[in-house]
This record gives sequence, C-alpha cells and structure tokens, in this order.
Amino acid sequence: ASKTYGDTQTFDGTEFTADALQNNETISVTLTSAGAAETANVKDYTITAAAATGSGFNADNYTITYANGELKVAKRDLTITANNASKTYGDTQTFDGTEFTADALQNGETISKVNLTSAGAAETANVKDYTITAAAATAAEGSGFNADNYTITYANGELKVAKRDLTITANDASKTYGDTQTFDGTEFTADALQNNE
Repeated sequence: ASKTYGDTQTFDGTEFTADALQNNETISVTLTSAGAAETANVKDYTITAAAATGSGFNADNYTITYANGELKVAKRDLTITANNASKTYGDTQTFDGTEFTADALQNGETISKVNLTSAGAAETANVKDYTITAAAATAAEGSGFNADNYTITYANGELKVAKRDLTITANDASKTYGDTQTFDGTEFTADALQNNE
C-alpha cells in the first residue's frame, strides 16, 4: 500500500491474499502498520497481518504463515509562496522572513522563517516590479516540521517599487526695473531627492 505524508491509512482487513484456502472458505485479517498514522514520516513501513478469521473457516485446519506487506509513505507537495510587497523609491525593503504562505503543512506543523530576497529591496532600486525569491524554509522550534516529508516548491512574489512624490519649488527672486533677470537653473529647492541625487 502507499499513502502521502499527513494522510491516515485505514485498513479494512481485506487488503491481503491467501494462497491455499479450501472449500470456498473466506477470511479477513487484522492489518497494522506503524506507518498508518498521519504523523508517520516519509519512509517504508512494515504492514503486519494477523488473526485470520472467517465464517466456516477453522484455523486448526491450516498451518498459517503471515507474510508482511509494505506501506510506502510518500512526500507531500508543499508550495511556499513569497508574499507580494510594495515600497516607495528611496526606501529600503527589509524582510523578516515571515512574509510567505505555505499551502499544505500537516499535523499542526509551522515554518518559522524562509529566506526572502529581492533586487528591488535596496534603496537605490528604480521604479519597476521585482521578483521576491523564497528559499530555505526553517522549522519553528518544536513544530515537528521535517522538510524530508515534503517536496517543496518555492513560488516567487512581487515587490513593486512605486514613485516617490517630489516637489521642485522655484526660489523667489527680485530685480530692478530695467535689469534682465538671468536664471542659471539652480534657483530652486527639491524636497525629497533620494540617494544623494
């Protein structure tokens, strides 16, 4: 049998073969496996059969050998997606590692942080949309999260760098009648230039 991590494997007692029953006898057996629990980690587990019973079946008529089966617990697909974000040109975007969603965590597990990076995070990043890349999920202490139980896909987010408001104000000036006022283009103030521009 096989199941995905986080699922529970339920046996109804008919998942077996019996090689030499006679006289149209039928049986059911008790099937157990340590891998049946939803918390069982990804690996292969033994399925044990025991206690054959059935209507008209008499175990005293047989020398019964129970042969084990195998329960394969497979990895669960998990997508970790970086959240979208936005900032204004000239600001620095700081990620604390919690700006993400994880779509298929099992058994109350939590991820404390992922590594989030973006070329748009720097204060000098020009106005446009940048990719936010997620990687390297870290388990919360005591969360039970084990990356080996998942096939993890990291999905990008988007960092939108928006324009900053900039007001350029011409300086007041004065002259005497008959004179020509010449402007050299520096007679102004600019209130929000960034990055030593």
